[in-house]
This record gives sequence, structure tokens and C-alpha cells, in this order.
Amino acid sequence: MLRIDLANRKTRVEEIPEKDLREFIGGVGLGAEILRRDFPKRISPFDSRNLLIFGTGPFQGPVVSGKAKFSITGISPQTHTYAETAAGADLGPSFKDSGYDVLVIEGVSERPVYLQIVDDRVEIKDTTYLWDWIH
Repeated sequence: MLRIDLANRKTRVEEIPEKDLREFIGGVGLGAEILRRDFPKRISPFDSRNLLIFGTGPFQGPVVSGKAKFSITGISPQTHTYAETAAGADLGPSFKDSGYDVLVIEGVSERPVYLQIVDDRVEIKDTTYLWDWIH
């Protein structure tokens, strides 16, 4: 699992316990468990500690029909409770190929940034120049 703290521009890798991989199958299950563990009490969706969790499923790598699904989990600003969604495309398999099953984004960046993940190299890159250009 890759955790990225945008406020402090720090990254860290955490092992996902084998037990969790079996009990909370896929990105939806792992995302829900991460939220439960990190926030045993309710948290506002607008709290800077809120998490945005991207998770891949167990069939993301092999050639399986419908495999290109990943989930996004967090606390919803609409319902103020747990929310998740799933999407398809190349992000899930590409993320899995980088060696991670889960990406947890926390904190708020003071400036616009994007994440560049290539194998085990993770960079938080400034995009202020693009932000200024489109505004």
C-alpha cells in the first residue's frame, strides 16, 4: 500500500497484512477497512484528514474479462458517510503493475500537484504553471 501525504509532500509504503487481503477482498473491502481503522469515529468529509483511497482488485493483473476495475473510497460530502465507486480503464492495471494494490491519499496540498508513480519511484510534482495557465 502506498500512502501519500499531500500536506507534507511525503510518501511511505506499508505492507497490507495477508489476513486483510483474505478478509477484505479487493479495493472496496480494503478501502472500507482502512477508513474504519483510521477513523473509528465519524469524520467530516471536509476534514483535511479525510482519505481518498484507490484500490485494485485481486484479478487486476491476469487476463480476466472485466479485470480493469478499480475502486475509489472515502467519506462523501453528499452523505457525510462511507462512499465508494468503481471505474474501469487503464489506471487499475497500470497501478497494479507498479507494484501496489492500494493508494491512500491524505492531506491537502497548498498548491496544485500531480502524482507520478513509476515502479518504486513516487514523485509529487508541482503543476502551478498549468493552474495559472487555465485560470
